[in-house]
Amino acid sequence: MFKCVLSAGLLLAVAATGASAEELDFEKEYTRSAASCRKADMAGCFDFYALCTRLKPQEDKKIFNCLKVLQVACDKKNGAACNMLGQVHLVGQGTTKYLTKKKALQFFERGCTLKNKDACVHLFEMATGAEEGYPVSVQRGLKYAGKACLLGDADACSAIVYAYDEGGDLDTGKAPIKKNKKLARQWADRACLVNFDFCDSAIQIRTDKYKDRETAAKKLKADCRRKDIVACLACTGYVAGEEIQTYYRRACDLGNVPSCALFADMVMDHDPKLALKYLERACNKRHADTCGKLGMLYMEGTADMDAKVARKKALSAFQRACKLGLQGSCVIYTDLSSRKGEERPRGDSPAAEASPTPAPAPAGKADPAPTPDLPDK
Repeated sequence: MFKCVLSAGLLLAVAATGASAEELDFEKEYTRSAASCRKADMAGCFDFYALCTRLKPQEDKKIFNCLKVLQVACDKKNGAACNMLGQVHLVGQGTTKYLTKKKALQFFERGCTLKNKDACVHLFEMATGAEEGYPVSVQRGLKYAGKACLLGDADACSAIVYAYDEGGDLDTGKAPIKKNKKLARQWADRACLVNFDFCDSAIQIRTDKYKDRETAAKKLKADCRRKDIVACLACTGYVAGEEIQTYYRRACDLGNVPSCALFADMVMDHDPKLALKYLERACNKRHADTCGKLGMLYMEGTADMDAKVARKKALSAFQRACKLGLQGSCVIYTDLSSRKGEERPRGDSPAAEASPTPAPAPAGKADPAPTPDLPDK
């Protein structure tokens, strides 16, 4: 949207170049975000990528510059930038000589290796026929679905569990894999640990073998005492009241990060200090959504502390959420840190990888399944 009043300098620039104010705003933001992205700043790369997607095929020079800038960030081991490069090539393939299918695949491979979930999801979709022109393979599909699952993609987790539980082919039309109930359960457990949306299925698979609720509750509580995280989560369906909090807290203490956030929500009203402690723990374990929520709670004054300290903590939380790939937190962080008199928190810039590392594997019975290897050539 145009500003109602243009500065004298901007008016002169418009008159001299013949460009519209909107075009000059685009150029200014394009230059700013490019410089930021070259430093592997996550917020800058998100902004720059959004501008690059607005370019027309005939703007070859700018498209080439987009590739160069994102390449710099990708070379600095920014997985999100590598994924963005892959998307630019995938979406724009054939519109200009710079954009090819082969390069899209290469950059998705790099992004996935750098633990960018979206890049792994793209590779999974390519391997299972979602994009024309790429070789279809059940084994490749399993490999990349496994990586995407461990980085928190529920759909990829579901595909693996279904494939092993039912003997599916991942919708490739190729020969299906053999049923393997043990692998189905292991992947379901692993999926639960990295994406809470999948825990219901993991618990269902786990409890189906018990003949009644009493037996299930007894066995699950025993497994929980043996540090089996999924068993602790399953126990929440067999208890009531404050005992539910006990099992979520136990799962959190064993390393299940989403359980930390759930426990914090349950105790927030009567013990906000304890709740913030567990939210901080989840954020420190690279749980992006929790970092964003923590920032909002500090901004809202939930913590009983000095306003300046709370604001600084909020900025730090939004910065961490941005580093983990939450674009909304990048916007809030940029806005807050650019206000007059606002001091940016010390520490790393939002240049780190954009995807959280997988949650720790459970100790005890639920041993993680190995990621399937590529088929031999």
